[in-house]
Amino acid sequence: MIKKNTKVRFFVSFFLIFCIRIHAQTNVSGGIYNSTTWHKINSPYIVTDTIVVFPGVTLTIEPGVTVKFDYHTILQIRQAEIIAIGTAADSITFTSNLVNSSVADWNGIFLYGSPPANLTSKFDFCNFYFGDRVLRNQTSLSDSIRVRNSKFVHNNIGIYNSNCLIADTCQFIYNVINGIYNNYGNLYLNNCYVSHSQNAVYGGGGKIVNSIFEFNQTAFDFLKYVILNNCRISNNQYGFSNGLYGCVINSCVIDSNTIVGINATPFDSILNCEIKNNVIGIVTGNSHAIITENVIENNTIGIELGTIQPTIYCNRICNNSTYDLRYTSINNISISNNNWCTSDSSVIASHIYDGYDNINFGLVNFMPIDSLNCYLITEVQNNLIPQAKSNVYPNPVSDYLSVVFINNERSEMFLYDISARKVLQINFINTAKFDTGQLEKGLYIYEIRSKNGICIKGKVMKD
Repeated sequence: MIKKNTKVRFFVSFFLIFCIRIHAQTNVSGGIYNSTTWHKINSPYIVTDTIVVFPGVTLTIEPGVTVKFDYHTILQIRQAEIIAIGTAADSITFTSNLVNSSVADWNGIFLYGSPPANLTSKFDFCNFYFGDRVLRNQTSLSDSIRVRNSKFVHNNIGIYNSNCLIADTCQFIYNVINGIYNNYGNLYLNNCYVSHSQNAVYGGGGKIVNSIFEFNQTAFDFLKYVILNNCRISNNQYGFSNGLYGCVINSCVIDSNTIVGINATPFDSILNCEIKNNVIGIVTGNSHAIITENVIENNTIGIELGTIQPTIYCNRICNNSTYDLRYTSINNISISNNNWCTSDSSVIASHIYDGYDNINFGLVNFMPIDSLNCYLITEVQNNLIPQAKSNVYPNPVSDYLSVVFINNERSEMFLYDISARKVLQINFINTAKFDTGQLEKGLYIYEIRSKNGICIKGKVMKD
């Protein structure tokens, strides 16, 4: 009898501890003066006021932790480091603590000053939602922050970089102002996806490779000394807008931008790109740009030339619906050694707008033409790594569940309970938000399907 009661007491105690741990919550604020770990068992962590991680200290966040921020609160990393390394199955989430979450609820994670050389802040498999300038790098070291496998969704600005930042395999979706604001810093992006922002990337220098930029108002604005290689820039209003300076755009696809593909400015180089299906492929303005080995076709206007003559040779320029080339300055110019898809000079001339069409402008000499197809010296790599472009959050969910699936067509989401019974079905385009208040607590399986056969599955916990 004694043993039986002992077992009962043990079971009750275990059950109570188990329940307490399931519903654990930890309020945090103030200074962190010694290296500290935020454990999953104590999650979520609620930031109720400003937190400062003091110089030389490390804040480590375990996989599976959720950090929720009260209104306009900040996590400040001051000459210190934060290590937030989740996993594909157990990511780390930074989000708003407000019931009806919205953009800019919390201020962000700010990294300041010059940490010791051995301290490098790292974010891996992290999710950032509903912040203002979510990840703000104002450190003074050249290698003090790295971000991998992370998602920035529904913020004002995903990353605000003022020094050197490396981002690899990240997604920036529905950030209102900028996916990335590069404030005269050095930005290194690889295999990233940026969509549905006013500006995908704004300002600064660095290197951007193997990445996709689509459905933004402007993909790139005010870039300086940036190298872009093997990127896709499509379905924006402007692919590259005002203020490029000394940029190299190499082996990229600039496709279906509704105003301008590339607005080139002084000393840019546009090499080995496919520039197609834009309203205007390239606008040169007052530019000494070098434009060579590109395919410029199926735009409304292929190239719009400004007052300064750029260097244009070894390009394929044809099949643009209104003009292959439009020239509206007063001096005569020579654009020789390009391929116009025909050797008939009268046909080529009919697709060039110049002084023969309007006596206020100069004439364009396009002879000799390229008959050796020198634009085919190399090929556009076009080997971008596919991105899922999807997100279901928050997870676990207590009230509203948000769905992001960038497909630009009608999609369906199904939610099943653990007995495989369908409890929800919704239709949406790109994004949806619905109330889970009617659902019982427990584990659910979601499935997202598109018309083109894409199927994404995952798990979400209702608490």
